[in-house]
Amino acid sequence: MRKLIFLVALAPALASAQVQASGSFSINLPIILPQLVVVQPGIMVVPGLDVEVFQVDGVFWTQREGRWYRSRSHRGGWVHAPRGVPQGLARMPPGRYRHYRPAPPPPRAFDRGGRDRHDDRRDDQDRGRGHDDHGREKGDKHDNGKGHGKR
Repeated sequence: MRKLIFLVALAPALASAQVQASGSFSINLPIILPQLVVVQPGIMVVPGLDVEVFQVDGVFWTQREGRWYRSRSHRGGWVHAPRGVPQGLARMPPGRYRHYRPAPPPPRAFDRGGRDRHDDRRDDQDRGRGHDDHGREKGDKHDNGKGHGKR
């Protein structure tokens, strides 16, 4: 009888805990996420979404109605996180990274010949010759030390 009274008294607390645990939601994210973008050291955002979804130390974070939620997977399992929100996220203004698009990379510099200066391949290598071949075609032999033009 005492056990029954104890369980009846405990039932509202269990029901409350169950509602809190099942209060998760889902965000319509792609199965394979686009490349995450670093927005602050240690904080990355999923670009181009209607909602802000961040990743910090392998954990996904989102804010909804002023409350932070976390999940180990971007696919679901979001739970309310009343404590433990990373400081960088907690200080971030809401909405700043909604529909976020990273800046395009800077244009690559070209030299006067129209070649990419950052391309470290040399023309000799493109033609299959190294610089020490001195313009000879493949298969040409050196003169084996007999001098220039001497026979």
